[in-house]
Amino acid sequence: MWDTHLGTCVWRLKELDSAVFAVAWGPEGDLLVSGRTDGMLRWWDAEQGRILATVQAHDGWVRSIQVSPDGRMVASSGEDGLIKLWDIQSRRHLSTLRGNRPYERLTITGVTGLTEAQKATLRVLGAVE
Repeated sequence: MWDTHLGTCVWRLKELDSAVFAVAWGPEGDLLVSGRTDGMLRWWDAEQGRILATVQAHDGWVRSIQVSPDGRMVASSGEDGLIKLWDIQSRRHLSTLRGNRPYERLTITGVTGLTEAQKATLRVLGAVE
């Protein structure tokens, strides 16, 4: 965090065990939300550099964070393909959005002629065994 008038560093995000990949400012500028490569979201007091809360948000990297125009929600997207909505004040998970997966619930039990790599790909796309 930099003081733009003085050009000095006020505080730093100290993430020792995982890298920060995404950040977003709260509506008043006193809150910062960071997304880490381990799927965690952190709410920060932007004036003091204190962690206010940490939540497990995604499997894999948090790719992007955005605050809603009204300042009431935070949206996070992750490497897991999900978009999650959070209440900015309570830090409560509100909803999960997921795009359609082309093979959702397709049963591949007993299918022959596919390699293990092809089956793994189908499972990632929503197929089940």
